[in-house]
Amino acid sequence: PALLCIALLSVVMWAYVMIFNAMGRRGFEMEMIAFFLSTLSLAVMATSIPGKVMTQFISIVLGVIVFFCICTYIRDLDRVRKSKMLVYAAAVLLLLFNLAFSVTKFGAGNWVQIGPLSLQPSEIVKIAFVCVGAATMNELFRRMDSLIFTVFAIFCFGCLAFMSDFGAAVIFFVTFLVISFLREGDFTKMMVINFVSAILITIIVCWGLLSLKV
Repeated sequence: PALLCIALLSVVMWAYVMIFNAMGRRGFEMEMIAFFLSTLSLAVMATSIPGKVMTQFISIVLGVIVFFCICTYIRDLDRVRKSKMLVYAAAVLLLLFNLAFSVTKFGAGNWVQIGPLSLQPSEIVKIAFVCVGAATMNELFRRMDSLIFTVFAIFCFGCLAFMSDFGAAVIFFVTFLVISFLREGDFTKMMVINFVSAILITIIVCWGLLSLKV
């Protein structure tokens, strides 16, 4: 099964490249790294839990399909920008749902158990976070737009802190730093915004840690 899954993953990889190449895409460096790591994950799964290799392969294929759909959707920036508020609302609802029905696994309460499936809604919010950030990149001088995105980012950090998912919080924060710098184009202004955000995030994280101890 392991060799079959690796062979099928090679077929998926070439199909992915051919489809995007037909759409005018030429660079696939990041995707090749992702496929390489996916192949390693199949090899590791084959040596540790052989019975789960096919499940791992199906998960990889589903991830590729979702990635393809997202890339196709965000190619139209106007469409993404028009749906920005809907994405904000969906991300907030997902995080609130995650907080309300979370199950602690591996030290983090960011899991939701639905029957036999274990899901992490916060992982979907990562996609929304990048999309709304990218959708407003051309609105560099609109203060209200920057304020909404900053408030949304702090809300995400706070929810992740209460879930004790600090790894995801770091990823969100670094993404926020990059988007803030690209949006503002002013290093000084970016440092002020991020300094204030960092203080608020530190307060939220400490509050979350204290609530866990209690």
